[in-house]
Amino acid sequence: MEERTTEVVFKKETVGKLLSLFFKDEKTKVSGDAVILMAEMLKIFVEEAARRSQKQAAAEDCDVVDIEHFEKILPQLYNSNFKISSTLLSHFLPVPNI
Repeated sequence: MEERTTEVVFKKETVGKLLSLFFKDEKTKVSGDAVILMAEMLKIFVEEAARRSQKQAAAEDCDVVDIEHFEKILPQLYNSNFKISSTLLSHFLPVPNI
């Protein structure tokens, strides 16, 4: 398979709007740090999905990643999403001294 490297980028404005869609109170605001953190989490999630889809396609001797490859790895992403989130949060949040 041909390897391409493309930077995954999410616009902060778009991420902020997506986050605000899930708030029950319209007055709730999203901080800039929260938007940056969520954008980074989305970036990691998308990169991991692409990487796993590519591995699935390679395992099936396919030269092109198709939607079926992505669908096959979705359960893996769902189950590992918490681990990714926890790891990312640990980089941004201070560790309390206990």
